[in-house]
Amino acid sequence: MILKLISIIVLVLFLVLNIIRKNHFDNFTDYEPKNYIFKNQYLIVHENENENKNVINDIYKINFDNLNFYIGSDLEFYNNQKGKNKIFIIGLVIDPLNYKRTIEEIGNNLITSTNIDNLFNKVQNLSGRFTIYFNLNGNKIIFNDCCALKRIFYLKNKVVFSSSEKIILNFFNLKKNIPKDKKDYINSTRYRNSEFKWYDNSGFNENIKLVLPNTYYNIENKNIKRIPFFFPNIKDYNQICQRISDIIGNSIKCLIFRNYKLIQPITAGSDSRVLLSCVKQNLKNINFYIFNNNKLKNSANVDAIVAKKILNKFNLNFKDIKIKNDKLSDKFKILYSQNHVIPRILPKTKNIEYHFNNNLGKININGNCAEVLKEYFNNSDLIKSFEIFRLKIRQKNNINYIQKSIKKYFEENVNFCIKNNIDICNLYYWELQQGLWGSLYPYEQDIAINEFSPFNNRSLLLLGLSTERKNRTSKSGYKLFQDIISKNFPELMFIKFNPKINEII
Repeated sequence: MILKLISIIVLVLFLVLNIIRKNHFDNFTDYEPKNYIFKNQYLIVHENENENKNVINDIYKINFDNLNFYIGSDLEFYNNQKGKNKIFIIGLVIDPLNYKRTIEEIGNNLITSTNIDNLFNKVQNLSGRFTIYFNLNGNKIIFNDCCALKRIFYLKNKVVFSSSEKIILNFFNLKKNIPKDKKDYINSTRYRNSEFKWYDNSGFNENIKLVLPNTYYNIENKNIKRIPFFFPNIKDYNQICQRISDIIGNSIKCLIFRNYKLIQPITAGSDSRVLLSCVKQNLKNINFYIFNNNKLKNSANVDAIVAKKILNKFNLNFKDIKIKNDKLSDKFKILYSQNHVIPRILPKTKNIEYHFNNNLGKININGNCAEVLKEYFNNSDLIKSFEIFRLKIRQKNNINYIQKSIKKYFEENVNFCIKNNIDICNLYYWELQQGLWGSLYPYEQDIAINEFSPFNNRSLLLLGLSTERKNRTSKSGYKLFQDIISKNFPELMFIKFNPKINEII
């Protein structure tokens, strides 16, 4: 009798577990790794490369110029040939000087370039998040947007490029192989406390490299070269403020013209306020929001309070999104983690899950890259020695990976900066801080939503950096940003940037 009872219990448990397993499997059927690792990503390989076919099954493929372009979902693309020139554009690209231009019209303009300088003079005016392959009369190159937000990883000694290091590893069946100095840094509290900051143009694997902002990769010579700067000839400060306003406003106007569904966060900071001021004429076409997450740093409370005050005052479409629990669902955690060599899971990762569940197919406008315009290091010297450089950028630590990386960056760029009278501290922030760490969160969000920053425009950044330092310091209250707002929507400054909590309650 007891044995019979045990058998019945075992049978019932077996049936229950099977039901749970079936439900679990059914819930995950639509979320296979191959379906999401390519979400908003691309892979470019030589047409003869034929490694792990499972990675590229069901991924849209275009054969062009002896290369296979694998294009993930939600990515725009355009390719064309004219004479000996060939172009392939991947991602969102906008011409703020002519916001009605389509990706085809932008591509048709670029393909008529007669030399490298001519090409990059045109590219300097473009905004977006994109990668461009260009064959200029047999000279094959690849480059990306101003702050390298659409990443380009490449494998040494192979013709392979991707926005995802994980896709390259999976395609070539490569194991994660992280050098000791990087492992030591990754295991340090500094790495975790800095939210995974990175300091060199390589991936986790040493033989996988990354194209930094303001550089391009020459495919034939297998080397990196600098994109030339075409310094703006606008000297009048008021005209500079107006041109920056036009670039930002027309970029967003272009997205509206292309019928994208737009959402935009509002915070207490300067970046989102500038963006808001530049879209005054199109406020009804954007849904604004704030993530109200108590688990984030204390400033998040100030962000929520200021956002509500601004959005209520001007009666804007607004959603106060309360994040009460940082814990990711099992399903999303699996989907998210499989896309990364080392997944970064932070309290704000919960925001990505929210977008995944609620905002698929929309574009998130944000203030990424605006930090490049701020005098973060307050340096006014023409730096010629590494010791002074590392003190100015506040890297006095003894972590081998960091010191080796910033020394390499300094040695490769100091002569360029001296020759062109460029502050190497500003360039370091633009290319290493923004180009590496600043591009990580947009990539993490790709599983859920595409992000667009109107500040991600080389003409805009060069214009802003040409103004006096005192206008771009926190001490001045970021006067440049205040003056841009005053031109467009002065009423927004009824609350200063980042007030203290007791100043607004």
